[in-house]
Amino acid sequence: MEMEQNSEALSRLTNSFAKQEWRTSNLYRISDKNSQNVLYDPNAVQKDLTEKGGNRILVLKARQQGVSTKFELDGLDEVLWNNNYWCAIIAHHHKTLDILFTKIQFAWDNLDYELKQIIGEPKSDNKYELHWRDRNSRIYVSLEVLGGTNQRVHFSEYALIDETRISNTMPTVPPNGKIVKESTPFGTGNKFYRDYIAAKAGESNEQAFFFEWWWSPEYRADAKGI
Repeated sequence: MEMEQNSEALSRLTNSFAKQEWRTSNLYRISDKNSQNVLYDPNAVQKDLTEKGGNRILVLKARQQGVSTKFELDGLDEVLWNNNYWCAIIAHHHKTLDILFTKIQFAWDNLDYELKQIIGEPKSDNKYELHWRDRNSRIYVSLEVLGGTNQRVHFSEYALIDETRISNTMPTVPPNGKIVKESTPFGTGNKFYRDYIAAKAGESNEQAFFFEWWWSPEYRADAKGI
């Protein structure tokens, strides 16, 4: 009965908050570069990905452009507003598991209290997971996925992830699922390089994005006086 009531309440709210773009900009909070608790306000890079991104995305990026944050919030949003939805974030190293999951946990912890009451508290099988078992929806951070079905997989620092872990994880995503591969550059010859070049040449079904450093205002300096 509780599951039916929660699902019905979520359906009513979804009709009001119909667009994910609106939800991510109005419901979720992040810890910004100044360690301030602020409402997520998409920057130029994040807006471009929202406007142009499809279901197969490759992102070559500079550091600290908010790409990981954007896709993590999108993943959390999908899990919160859809039943039977699994989202996996694949970290390149075990040391980054906590870094990636902390962003998800922070957004959930700071969600509006009344909205959290409707959604219900998540359960966890491990420390890097939020799992709503009554709706079979979960978001988790891992080094790889060996089974199950994920409607969404986000590879963080894809160029640094072992190719065996990539090949183990990819089959868990159905044809209509979403795959995000984002990374800073890491030389040539690795799988990210090969995938990106193929996408740019139109030889795959993936969209290639390249966000140079000048997309971020904080990387610019006033040339006055030079």
